[in-house]
Amino acid sequence: MADSISMELERLGLTKKIASAIASAQPVPTTTEELLALRGVGKVTVQKYGKDILLALQKAHLTSNTCNPET
Repeated sequence: MADSISMELERLGLTKKIASAIASAQPVPTTTEELLALRGVGKVTVQKYGKDILLALQKAHLTSNTCNPET
């Protein structure tokens, strides 16, 4: 799943390194403050892409829960 999220984040314009760091973060960032805490993610990245990053992460998380519901 991290690979598909990383690819989606790269489509937004993030570098592969930053996209990979965000996609593999545990727990998954849900706020801009949590994004800023990740290595390589700075204020400019969050200002420019923050909302889109969080939406992509939320969408991926919802999709994975729908496809693999917990029993």
